[in-house]
Amino acid sequence: YVFGNPKSGSKQAVAESWRNLICVGSKPIAITDCLNFGNPEKPEIMGQIVESIEGIKEATEFLDFPVISGNVSLYNETEGKPILPTPQIGAVGIIKDINNMARSTWNNDELIYILGNNDIELGCSVFDEVIEKTGILEPPSIDLEQEKKIGSFILNNIEKGLIKTCHDVSDGGILIAIAEMAINSKIGTMIETPENTPAEWWFSETQARYIVTISKDQQHVLEKAVKSQNIPITYLGIVTGNTLQIHEEMSISLDDLEHYYGSWLPSYIND
Repeated sequence: YVFGNPKSGSKQAVAESWRNLICVGSKPIAITDCLNFGNPEKPEIMGQIVESIEGIKEATEFLDFPVISGNVSLYNETEGKPILPTPQIGAVGIIKDINNMARSTWNNDELIYILGNNDIELGCSVFDEVIEKTGILEPPSIDLEQEKKIGSFILNNIEKGLIKTCHDVSDGGILIAIAEMAINSKIGTMIETPENTPAEWWFSETQARYIVTISKDQQHVLEKAVKSQNIPITYLGIVTGNTLQIHEEMSISLDDLEHYYGSWLPSYIND
């Protein structure tokens, strides 16, 4: 993201740290950063640094998420080739009540929803890098107002005890987030495909989105709450079984899913 657009990508680095805290029910309070770049004596690298700092500044000010410390690592090059621009963000928050902490594991028979807009944005995505290979370098758009609005809604309802399971949508898109939740929970899911949904929809990396699950008896409470706040919501399906199944389109067992998830790194290193 940062290589494609240093300012926007750096905003997204801050926003994802914000979402990661929100997902567990932690109020984001501050960040520290480490700016990793190539040779700042080269104009294009210095330009990346300047725009990255501007993006971090804009995001942290809007989200009331101040930078309280940080450092830099520059001149990171090999034979004159710089590393990808990498602003690392470390974030800290406060959980009011540990008993209302949310987790990324779901329970049998819970209903699955996405909160946030589901656009198709594949620039700089994992799907584009691995599958489509278009080389589009424009990252997904970022709307800090939506980040703050939806994140605050999620946090408020975790603190109330309504939302107990939450996972943000980031690298790889919706389907990767669902797969991670199924693996961690050791319970599968039956997903209903929204109407007129192309394959790319599942892997879009549109920002400001969360997957939440809710018990059936709380369904109307959640739907009423999001409607009152004008927050987009999409029903995805139900937690059940021992496979990740998308209607009639695909099905994979949790055993296979866990195998592929856990074995790719050793295979990649050995190859």
